[in-house]
Amino acid sequence: MYTNIGEKIKTLAMISFVIGLACSLIYGVSILSSGNTLQGTLFIVIGGLISWVSTFVLYGFGQLIVNSDKILKENKRQKVLLQKCLAMNQIEEIDEEKAEEEREEKDDYDYL
Repeated sequence: MYTNIGEKIKTLAMISFVIGLACSLIYGVSILSSGNTLQGTLFIVIGGLISWVSTFVLYGFGQLIVNSDKILKENKRQKVLLQKCLAMNQIEEIDEEKAEEEREEKDDYDYL
């Protein structure tokens, strides 16, 4: 229900635009058919523009959520890679410490 909410918000914005545009067209055509050419044309044009502009914020919010989800997924992926690299580095450090200890022990025996 709440998965992929960013895309759902963007779809809702597009549907809202289409409904607003359709209402503007229907009402504008009804005004045109009554003989008011200027008012009908203005209603169609301005109503369509208002429908389009009014969905900017909703669509932008949906896009923001989509981008935020992508950033979160990338951060999680990088965290896993970083943890793997750190684990490998720690193993190498342990191996280097063991090798150093062995060299020191060998040097101690060489002096005897």
